[in-house]
Order: sequence, then C-alpha cells, then structure tokens
Amino acid sequence: ASLTTTRTAPTAAGNSTNGIAQADWLDRLCALLWNATQDAAIENTVQSLKRRLKPSNEVSDMLRYCISAQRVLDDAPHKPWSQVQPLLIAPHSLRAVRLFEARVSLADAQRAIEMRDTIAWLDRQLSLPAAELNPDPLVSGADLIALGLEPSSRFRELLGVAWRMQLDRQLLDRPAALAWLRAQVGS
Repeated sequence: ASLTTTRTAPTAAGNSTNGIAQADWLDRLCALLWNATQDAAIENTVQSLKRRLKPSNEVSDMLRYCISAQRVLDDAPHKPWSQVQPLLIAPHSLRAVRLFEARVSLADAQRAIEMRDTIAWLDRQLSLPAAELNPDPLVSGADLIALGLEPSSRFRELLGVAWRMQLDRQLLDRPAALAWLRAQVGS
C-alpha cells in the first residue's frame, strides 16, 4: 500500500494542495484534534470527544492512534526501525500518515522540507515487499520452551526484545537469534 494513492495534485501555483481539503471527515477530525491537542492531553481530548459526540470505540481508537503516531512520524527516518515499523503495519497507519502529510501546510519552510523528506522516506518504506515490511519473527515461544524455559511473562519480554533487535538488524538470521536467546536464558 503505497502512499502515492493518497497524494494530492499540485495546484496552478505548483504547491501541493492541503491533503485534508480532499480528505474524508475522519481525516478532518484527526487534523482538528491534532491542532487542538498537546501530547499530554490526547487521552483527555479523545475521552471528552467520546462523551460529547459518542463515536464508536473504533473511531475513538483511530483518533487516539493517529494523533499519538505523529510523535513517531515527526522524525521517523532517524528513529530505530523497531519504533517506526509497528506504526506502519497498524490498521490506521495510512490515515496517520495522511495527517502527517496535511501538517506540512502548517509548518515553516525549513520544517516543511524536512517533513516532505520524511513523507518520501515513509512512502519508500510502505512500498517494501510485505516480507520486508513485516517479516516473520526469527524465534518463537517454542524456541524458549526448547531451551528449558517454562511459559511466563518473561516470554513476552524476551520475544519482544528479539523482535526489536531483528527489525533493527541486530539479529540477521535464526542462528544468531537462537544464540542470543541462549545467552539470555543462561543469564
């Protein structure tokens, strides 16, 4: 799913039109809430909206997600892939990116250039083959059991760290991931 389908056409002046101008009502609501919300107030804003307008839980979750995702998108090319990748495979990822694209029109000239570069980077990432964008984990709970561990909350912790290391290319293949797991279980 490439972002190119969400781009807006250039205007006669050569500038991109505001992406939100042609967006659906949920995109517009996201943009409105983004402009009115500071990081600490996201949850309060969504809860207040929920009480007053009574949107479905799905819409409330989408709004919360798209607004909070902006912190990751702001500097995505410079963040570890393990922080950006989960955002890009999430159900509302394209809507979150559309909000980011719309925010370009609100940025000063230098920031707008940086944001356009980020959008181009995001487009390249979203164009990756599915197996690259969201690869299968190199290790699983079955590997931990084979190493003698009893199922516990430590499984989630170890598998989560292994997954993030895989995404960040610190574990490149299954033998390396298994060696890392052995070292963790032995400690």
